[in-house]
Amino acid sequence: GVDLAKGARLPKVDIVGSRVWFDADGGVSGARTDLDERIGVEVKMPIFTSGALSANIAKAESQVEIAEARARSTEFKIKSGVQQAYMAAVSSYRQIDARKRAVEAALDAERTTRVGLDVGTVTTADWLESVRKRYGAERDYARERLSYLLALVQLKAAAGVLGREDMSRVELLLKFPEPGWPAQTSFQPVGDENYDAGATAAAP
Repeated sequence: GVDLAKGARLPKVDIVGSRVWFDADGGVSGARTDLDERIGVEVKMPIFTSGALSANIAKAESQVEIAEARARSTEFKIKSGVQQAYMAAVSSYRQIDARKRAVEAALDAERTTRVGLDVGTVTTADWLESVRKRYGAERDYARERLSYLLALVQLKAAAGVLGREDMSRVELLLKFPEPGWPAQTSFQPVGDENYDAGATAAAP
């Protein structure tokens, strides 16, 4: 656009030609025939345009600057999106191990509370509270694993390399979790098979 606007200042050269055949059979001038053939070069030079050419050039140059600014903004957004997705994936990956240890600790606490319930040192309410905490730890662990999976998808999408195979992989992991990925919990308290059914809490 800038080159086109600047080109309006250049002279325009054109080839022009004409051919006229005149045939009169009488009249005041009498009978005559005439053939006029001309060919030449026509040159046009913009001399006075009231600043229109300069305005068009300035407009085209401003549009170039706008386009470059938009390109830089888009590049920055892409880089920022990739960095944020990467940091989210790294953070979620680091949280997974902590969530797993929290589940193990909640299981140990539930077992300890169950033993105390059997010997009469704790109440049923204490044991149910430990079961609730274990369920919460399992929920947080499963949620963090899924958050990590989502972060990986978002990272590939931000980098522009997300493909159909990736989405098929995610779908399989959600439908058929592999070992290590969160599966549906059994919602069975630890040692429930040896506990009086009347003292157990209703599981969802």
